[in-house]
Amino acid sequence: SRAEAALSQAGFLRTHRSWLVRADRVVALTPTGSGDHVLTLAGGPEAPLSRRFPEVVAALKARVAEAAV
Repeated sequence: SRAEAALSQAGFLRTHRSWLVRADRVVALTPTGSGDHVLTLAGGPEAPLSRRFPEVVAALKARVAEAAV
């Protein structure tokens, strides 16, 4: 949680129990059917996005939708 607090100022969000992702690197969200998602990051890597972080799900969906316009 200390790393999360320090990195949040640099634009990182907790997307899963053991994952922090820089929000501006997310280019797509793919639902998995269970309420979770897979994030595609710029450059191709993927990261999990748990439904247990609904505020992050909403923020990243809005960010990706905005970038698509």
